[in-house]
Amino acid sequence: MHTLEIKRPNAALPNVEPARRFIVLFPTLEVNFSAARQLWEIARSRETQILLLGLCRNPIQESRLRRDLITLAAMLRDETITTKIEIAFEKNWIEIIRARFQSGDTLVCFAEQNAVKSIWRLSQVLQNELNIPLYTLSDLLPQK
Repeated sequence: MHTLEIKRPNAALPNVEPARRFIVLFPTLEVNFSAARQLWEIARSRETQILLLGLCRNPIQESRLRRDLITLAAMLRDETITTKIEIAFEKNWIEIIRARFQSGDTLVCFAEQNAVKSIWRLSQVLQNELNIPLYTLSDLLPQK
C-alpha cells in the first residue's frame, strides 16, 4: 500500500508515483475549492486524468454535489488534464471503489473524511480494506 499525506496546499509537490488516473473521493459535504490548486499541481506534473467521485446518500443533495463537482472539474481542466465527474449512490466507499478501480489508478482522499457509519477516517478504512495506491490530502476540507 502506498500512502502519502500532504499537509498544506502550498507544500512542495510530493514524490507521487505515475498514475493513469487519479480518483478523488468527495463525500456529500461542501467541496473546498482550495483543494483544486493542490490537485491540479499533482495531476499536471504527471499529465494524468482526474475522476472526481462523489458519494451521495441523500438524493436531495445530489444537485448541490453535482454542481460543486462540475465547478471543481472546470477549475482543474487544462490542455494536459482531463477531468470527469461521477456521483455514486452505493452505500459505502469500498463498494464504489471496487466497482470503478482500474489498474494504474490512484485514489486520493482527504484526511478529514470519515468512512460511512464509522468512527474511523476514510483513509484508515481504505488502507485496511484495499491494497491499492492511496494519497491522503490534509487540511483541505472545510471545518465543521
